[in-house]
Amino acid sequence: MLRFHLIILLAYCSFAVFILTPAIAQPSADSPLLFETMKVKLDPVAVLVPVSDVVVASQTTSAGRPPIQVDVDLASLRDWVRLKLDLSRSAGERTEGLIKIFDSNHQLVWTAAAATLFPEGWTPNLYSAEFSISTTSPDTAVTVTKVMLWRTPSIPQSAVGLVNLKDLQQLGELKTTEAAQGVVLIEYETTINDPQAGEIEVSMSCTGFHVAPRVVITNAHCVSDRAAVESARVYFDYVKEPRPLSFVGVRRVVDISEAFDAALLELASLSDDSSVPTFRGLSSSPKQLRLVQQFEGKHIQVSFDDECVSGSKVSGPYYRNNSGSLCTLEEIAFEHGCDTENRSSGSAVLDSPTGAVVGLHFWGHEGSKETLNRAIDIGPLACWILDSADSQGANIEAVRDDLISACRPQGSETCWP
Repeated sequence: MLRFHLIILLAYCSFAVFILTPAIAQPSADSPLLFETMKVKLDPVAVLVPVSDVVVASQTTSAGRPPIQVDVDLASLRDWVRLKLDLSRSAGERTEGLIKIFDSNHQLVWTAAAATLFPEGWTPNLYSAEFSISTTSPDTAVTVTKVMLWRTPSIPQSAVGLVNLKDLQQLGELKTTEAAQGVVLIEYETTINDPQAGEIEVSMSCTGFHVAPRVVITNAHCVSDRAAVESARVYFDYVKEPRPLSFVGVRRVVDISEAFDAALLELASLSDDSSVPTFRGLSSSPKQLRLVQQFEGKHIQVSFDDECVSGSKVSGPYYRNNSGSLCTLEEIAFEHGCDTENRSSGSAVLDSPTGAVVGLHFWGHEGSKETLNRAIDIGPLACWILDSADSQGANIEAVRDDLISACRPQGSETCWP
């Protein structure tokens, strides 16, 4: 169904908007183009998907024939769908009657005169997960020829088992609370190109955290509009509602890496509430973790239960190298069972006993074959932070020794022509 197909199309990461980067399953040698299409997710635009993914039976109907049945799982994606309808006359020169769309409760959600659509036209936004299309026109056949799904630029997030999140005060863990002082909400406005409505302004947000007093890190898929990010608002100490009134601006985007799905942002000023975490490489054995996130763009919540542990080492996101080949870095990421939600992209994954950062969350498993979420290992990520900061002139002196200690070489590169 559409949900599975889209997540395979989408799954590169986690970015959030108020209005979605690649699934990290290992591709076969002949399938890299499938994973390249996932990068559509990095740009917030409407996406055409195969009609066969949403139309249950026949994609054509006419008066007296069974309606077209459409099944789209939109609930978890919080998106809408539009359908392109082609109308063809079987006799006569006039197109009479109505085109009707009903939701799963048999409530009429849209109707239009067939003559106004002839010979083709798009439906308005449809938000129902299931609906049917019928016509009362005696001489007109209606066919669904295109399906356009609006996707938000955020990675699908997922719970592992039951959702277990707590506020910092409810959790009551000193090390986690101290580390959470460096977690931030990054929010900015940008415009998207709606094929029907034209340019629309939307608000986007992600989680991030400090790696130095004036440098924060988030996911690369969170900064698809680099110019807009430089006017972002960064909120600190957002641990309860309402949202803090004060925020810090972004001076510049220091560096972006698709291979690590990571972006460094230099802040315009310091915040009194900022806190720089410690970093620690992840051991090979499973560790008890905490994942600190700006839950759905609101106050900080922490994933904390027994399933919030590290899993196997896996390859990282897919990216294009300088030669244009589709590549991935082996074993630079790890699976984890911490629950995540929308706007969890860029969250800090912590070692529970020490509160040290061991990973950068970037991908949720919902709708894919995998059963666990994923994070970039702080080991190779620390090396990238050091190289990027030094080459771009960002000040990380306060944490340089800590990053050097955590740094370990990245995995080997595997590419497909």
